Amino acid sequence: MQLVFYQPINFIRSICICHFFLILACVPIGLNAQNTPAADLVLWPLVEQHLDQRPSDTSFQFILPIVRKHCGNDFDCQLRNYFFIIEQLERKRFNLPAAIFVAEEIKKIAHQHNAKEDEAKAFRYIGNYYNALGEPQKALLSMNKALELYQKIGEKFQITKLKLNKITLNLTHQKVNDVLPEMNALLDQAVAAGDTHSTLYMHLVLIDAAFEAEQYDESAEHIDFVEKIPVSNPLRPNEYSMLILVHRGRALLAEHQNNLEKAAYHYQKALRLCEEEPSLWLEIEMLRFLAKLEWKRGNTNLSKSYLNKAQSKAENLKLDDLLTPIFALKAEIAEAEGDFENALRYTKKKYFYTARFSNKNAGFDLRNYNLQLEKDQLSTENRNSELQLQIKNVQLRSVLIGTFLILLLAAFLFIGWRTQRKQKRHLAVQNDLIQQQSEQLKSLDAAKSRFFANVSHELRTPLTLLVGPIHTLLKEKHLTDKQTRLLKIADQSGKQLEQLIAEILDLRKLELGKMELEKQATELSPFFSHYLVQFESLAERKQIDFSYKINVTNGLAANIDRAKCRQMLYNLLSNAFKFTPTHGRISTEVSLQNGRLQLTVADSGTGIHPDDLPHVFDRFFQTSRPDKPVEGGTGIGLNLCQEYAQLFGGTIEASSREGEGSVFRVQFPVTVVDDLPAFRPAPPLEIEEEASTMQRQPPAKD
Repeated sequence: MQLVFYQPINFIRSICICHFFLILACVPIGLNAQNTPAADLVLWPLVEQHLDQRPSDTSFQFILPIVRKHCGNDFDCQLRNYFFIIEQLERKRFNLPAAIFVAEEIKKIAHQHNAKEDEAKAFRYIGNYYNALGEPQKALLSMNKALELYQKIGEKFQITKLKLNKITLNLTHQKVNDVLPEMNALLDQAVAAGDTHSTLYMHLVLIDAAFEAEQYDESAEHIDFVEKIPVSNPLRPNEYSMLILVHRGRALLAEHQNNLEKAAYHYQKALRLCEEEPSLWLEIEMLRFLAKLEWKRGNTNLSKSYLNKAQSKAENLKLDDLLTPIFALKAEIAEAEGDFENALRYTKKKYFYTARFSNKNAGFDLRNYNLQLEKDQLSTENRNSELQLQIKNVQLRSVLIGTFLILLLAAFLFIGWRTQRKQKRHLAVQNDLIQQQSEQLKSLDAAKSRFFANVSHELRTPLTLLVGPIHTLLKEKHLTDKQTRLLKIADQSGKQLEQLIAEILDLRKLELGKMELEKQATELSPFFSHYLVQFESLAERKQIDFSYKINVTNGLAANIDRAKCRQMLYNLLSNAFKFTPTHGRISTEVSLQNGRLQLTVADSGTGIHPDDLPHVFDRFFQTSRPDKPVEGGTGIGLNLCQEYAQLFGGTIEASSREGEGSVFRVQFPVTVVDDLPAFRPAPPLEIEEEASTMQRQPPAKD
């Protein structure tokens, strides 16, 4: 519901109040009890109870904690209940100061949550209520703010209503004939825009405006238009006001045509609608119109009854603007009856309420206020023009500065490009040199490999000629013990040399991609047990705790390259024994999981220095640390293990901590077979402490 300032001097002032009560059926304004969730209806009785207990309380601060306690920080809940309380304050109590207080709170929280539509609605309510209280200055300020917000949102209907509100405010210094063209122009704009809401609203307002301008046919046309609008059954709260104004318009036209019976019928219909859906201001107005009509019809007692009822309601609500015409009519009736004492008393009452209502607006000239608004707007436009000029100057300076910076950046980029180009040429020369050196190194490495391979081939023949006679002599029966021992040493050294030559030739084959796997079906557990047990004698001589574990199901066989697996096992264990001190520990584990064979050798030696660990699998690697003694060896054993692991499609990795030992782990895929071949072990490995040809990297021990 919405209200506006009322002056009883002219009938058109009633338009300024009535049209703010309009709530279109298709565009509900505010909230109503029927659409409010049941959980929220408990709040209004609490507010009403406080108002009844402290009717003189003008702070209204008690309303806020009631809502906040119920809603907490739920903004939607707060907003819904505040709007509902505003409606009840207006419709049931007509307590407009309290409604203004609640609307101010809505305005504040809506602004905090950037809810522009709700903020605009709060400003609109505040403007209407201030207008009804006779404070058009405050009303106009709030209406202007609401209009500004609605224009940003694009709410056509509310923009039309606020423009109409401002037009009707001008009736304090203009006649209705002066503002009627502006009202008709708003109607034409609404029709042209296809805005049905605004169109219906304008027709309702123009019923009274056209009647006051003595354009009775136009007023009837507006009534005809509104009556064609379908309504609900039962009526919705927002449809009551529309029908009230229609019946009042019909009553006014009937009264003008001196059809008093028809006028009374429509006034009575309007009054009943006001009572069904409380519209207190309109109800008092209908009682006053009926009182005047019944006096005109000669029903004085009925007229006085209506007037007394209207007076009582207006006094309870402190509506000075409505008490003025009530006492004016009472004075007129008393004077006509010759009751001059009461006529004088009623006249004094009329002037009292007129003066009190006028004092609320003392010192405010709406015309001057509008002129001042226009001056302020012109001043604002001038300031905006100056600001636009300043902005253009700033933009021009910014463009000049930006251009200078772009040119400066371009210069730096050009210098950087030239410098980078020189560096690229220099790097290209260096890369060419590095490439040449790399090719030379590759050539040297290839030549070295070929040299070792050729030498190995050349050594094989004389080595065979040496080993053969030694084997022959060892078969003799008449050799002394010393001769036998020396020949065995020579035979063992020859075998070591043969093994070294074989490794060098294997590396050459791997380089040339000619190394092939010779897989055989092999029962895994006895195969590895056969070779692991051969290291027990070496462990006993070196006083090393040697243990091994084979986590492979007995009878399980797989395709493996026996010679290469045996060689990897020999290389890793020889390395471990070489770098594990007396009373140390060496453990070996063979396992098969998910089709991958894993061989792990762990020792408790002195470990490998972190700087050397990434290079332990490099071919011919020897540590260059000055604090480490030369351990001997060729540096190809671990590299050969890595090459074999990769050839099997697996991996080898090493981990070590100085002073705690090292762990080497090889794993590669194998294919399990069902047939169990007879295992024929290769000749026993010649395992002596001096026989290790593997060179693991020297331990890093400070």
